Amino acid sequence: MKRLLVLLMMLCPAMAMGQTKVSSSAFPLTVRVVSSRIGMVPGDQRSNVSNLNFIDLMRVTLAGKKYVLAAPLKRWIFARIAPVLIEPGDYPARVILDKTPNPGELRRTYELRLANGKAVKAYLWGIGE
Repeated sequence: MKRLLVLLMMLCPAMAMGQTKVSSSAFPLTVRVVSSRIGMVPGDQRSNVSNLNFIDLMRVTLAGKKYVLAAPLKRWIFARIAPVLIEPGDYPARVILDKTPNPGELRRTYELRLANGKAVKAYLWGIGE
């Protein structure tokens, strides 16, 4: 029994080391967040304060083009009290959805990887020149 316990104790750190963060090759793009601010979107047709959804509107530069990305704030009531914004800077990113419903229309979703390894889903909200 003691041997089994010792074996399990030795294997636990090895299993934890095997769980690595997503490699940087999985995020081939670099998104430069220029600014970040809170935006409000009505949740349904009878929009009052309790039905508002909050989003993080980020002005970004990607491959020399200017975009606005929107990341939903999923902290419910705490989004109003203590909103969390993404700091300006460079972030590895990848495209997780890229559709063209009609010629000239774009529907794109990005995933930005933060410094701690967590990923934030951001939707294409605007395009500039």
